[in-house]
Formats: sequence, structure tokens, C-alpha cells
Amino acid sequence: MQSQIDNLHKLLSKSLQDSNEKVKLAALKTTISLILAVPDDKISKLQSLVPMLFQTLGQAYKAKDDDVIIDAIKVLSELASKRPKCLRGLLKEVVISVAKMAADRELEVSTRLSALEFLITLAEAGKGMVRKLKEFPQLVIPIVFGFMLQLEVGILSLSLYIYIYIYIYITYSERRRHCRSWSAYIYCDQGRHGCRQIYIYIYLTTPVAAFLHQYTYLYI
Repeated sequence: MQSQIDNLHKLLSKSLQDSNEKVKLAALKTTISLILAVPDDKISKLQSLVPMLFQTLGQAYKAKDDDVIIDAIKVLSELASKRPKCLRGLLKEVVISVAKMAADRELEVSTRLSALEFLITLAEAGKGMVRKLKEFPQLVIPIVFGFMLQLEVGILSLSLYIYIYIYIYITYSERRRHCRSWSAYIYCDQGRHGCRQIYIYIYLTTPVAAFLHQYTYLYI
């Protein structure tokens, strides 16, 4: 089986460097399917291809090819969900590059949402390693706020973005290590000039104290 993996590694490595975008995307999908299929003791050889997967994604982003970006992120999200440790070696670079896509208003909204969903999937599946990355909340929280403020969404979609924000806040808060319980409340009120005013209350309980965090902003 090892000889077959070696042969596939050579073929996929060559295909991921092909000048044809369709060939590279097909190689990306095949590589991820193979990584997810092989047993743990056979994965190290294929894992060396992971940086090339994100190079393919980066090239699609540079070309502002929304369709390729969405297709690539969809399968990369599956990798992040099922084998997040494959991204450990380049975690910081991956988070920074995908966060950049999520924040880029030149991309279509669906593309940016796909990038955000990838980051949330990675945070859920790889909590231990992502929690150690201090750049994660610094990059992702402003993006979530940006979606809440910039997009014309209904209150249900708005609540989803707020939930994502709360999830990130609770997961990566300095007080999270000592947190026994937490709760969050969302209140929406009609403010001046027709603007909706959103109040977010996050209540953390620790063995020695309780903390109430309040955030208020306008949603046009």
C-alpha cells in the first residue's frame, strides 16, 4: 500500500502544480479524499501535500475566481472537520489567509461566508490547537461584526452571526479556562432614524466571581 501512496503522491503533487485550474481543483479534491480515507499510520506522506492545497486556494483567490474558491473551501472544510491536525503545521498561515478572504468585499458574499464557515469549522474541530493561536479571535471577531453591520440580513441570520461571535468570545476568552457556566442574551430595539440597536449581554460565572459583558451597536 505504501508504494501506491508514493505513486499517488507524485501524481497529485504534479497535478496540484498544473497550469489548468480545473486540473488543480480536481487534484485538490482527490488529495483530500485520499487523506480522509487512509489510516493514521499512512497519512504522513500525503500530509506533505497540504501546503500545496492552500497554495491552490491562494491562487484562486488572487484571480478572484469565486467559483473555484467556494469549491476548494468546501472540501478543505471537510478536511478541517475530520482531520484538523493535518493543518497544525501551517495553522497560523491558513487562518490569516482564509480570514483575509472572508473580509474581502471584492468577493461575492457567498464566497466570504464559505471562508467564515471554514474558520468556524476549524475552531470547532481543532479547539485545542486553535485556542493557542492568539490571532484567531483578533482576526475572526471583526469579520463577524462586519457581516452583522454590512449585510442586509434578517433577524434570524443576524442572530446566527451573533451566535458565532459569542461562540468565539466564550471559547477564546482569557476567563474561559475558569468558566463554570455562561449565558448570552440578545435584545433588539428600534433606535433613532430607523436604526435597530442590538444589545448583547454575555454572563460568565467563575469559582470566584461573575462577569457581565455588554456590547451595543447599530444595525442599519
